Amino acid sequence: MLHKAKLEFEQNILNYVLSEQTYINVGEALVSTDFTTCYWNSTAANCGNSYNLLKSGKTVLVNAYNPTSDRDYIFRVKVPNLESVSVINARNEELQGDLICSNRTDASDCDLYFTGNLKSFSLEHFKIIPGASTSTKIKVIKPT
Repeated sequence: MLHKAKLEFEQNILNYVLSEQTYINVGEALVSTDFTTCYWNSTAANCGNSYNLLKSGKTVLVNAYNPTSDRDYIFRVKVPNLESVSVINARNEELQGDLICSNRTDASDCDLYFTGNLKSFSLEHFKIIPGASTSTKIKVIKPT
């Protein structure tokens, strides 16, 4: 019963509020308002929405709420094995990071790491754009 109420809250209220806040902050209407939470130790299966969107070549918007003082935060996002990827912050700056594909049992299971500056008590936005970069801001590391 409690789980059902939480899902209804996320679908009916939280998704709407996050969509409105994203539109105000970023200036882009979202195609999908299916927000999901992916925790640090999540697998690709647990973060299926963002993983599948990136796999099909679509951009993913990462929203991060900072409930404390200004800080730099290292993000880890489960992504498919991509040839190139860009991460853009809300100021339209391309960020540096690493794409690490080290899962020897599943070559399509990779981790994207990047550092984002989070202002105190703010909602920050980052775009992950697959196949869009010819720059060397994201270093790709794969086992040989």
